[in-house]
Amino acid sequence: MKKLALVLAGAAISAAALAQLTKYKDWAKSPDAYFLTAEEKTQWAAVKSDDEAEKFISTYWAKRDPNPSTAQNEFRDAIQRRIAAADEQFKSRRYAKGSESPRGRVFVVLGAPSRASQARMAGADGGATADTGLGRPAGGGAPGSTSGLGDQSSSAVVVTWTYDKDKFDASWGIPELKARFNVDAARGVDEMSRDAAVEKAILTVADKTVVNPSGVVAGAGGAAPAPGAPAAAGAAGSKPAVPPA
Repeated sequence: MKKLALVLAGAAISAAALAQLTKYKDWAKSPDAYFLTAEEKTQWAAVKSDDEAEKFISTYWAKRDPNPSTAQNEFRDAIQRRIAAADEQFKSRRYAKGSESPRGRVFVVLGAPSRASQARMAGADGGATADTGLGRPAGGGAPGSTSGLGDQSSSAVVVTWTYDKDKFDASWGIPELKARFNVDAARGVDEMSRDAAVEKAILTVADKTVVNPSGVVAGAGGAAPAPGAPAAAGAAGSKPAVPPA
């Protein structure tokens, strides 16, 4: 009985803590949070109020700012443009916001692919493969560009995005990637085929986006450290994953 009482008391405390986090309760599930590192996910789990969440989010973006001495955060602005483009291009019956779809997630994190093609699924009429011929330069091209990344008017197709090896910094060790998606616009289907290499690349890019580990913005009083975050000093020294627009 005593053990049960302790469990119930712990549950009540947890519920009370969650109740304090309202405005940002689902932030970690949003496209803004696609770049969370494993360490940051642990830190976010310790956030107990909207005030703490705001400080965490401010630090999250500051840690990815390639030019913290300026008022403009180029990384955040570029990602917001990608999210806006994905919201429009990949929206469906299931995903009112296209950036929350599998294709949207990959696009927001990895950027536009070097090439994209699509073919009708087995059993569908036709069977021809259309190469969109994106031919994007290394570095990803415009962060908000989504043209040719999957025709929403087509039904039951396999969309393949190819990311050339030189798309990313060579020191990151990311090989050529092929992300494949099963898309059926009529049914609202948007699913990514399981691929360990793509998921590993997403995690790698998330880690490499941290170019200002301290999260301090020079000349602005500094961003408040995230709850439980160590006070790191200096910059990571690697180029940002998202080039300035």
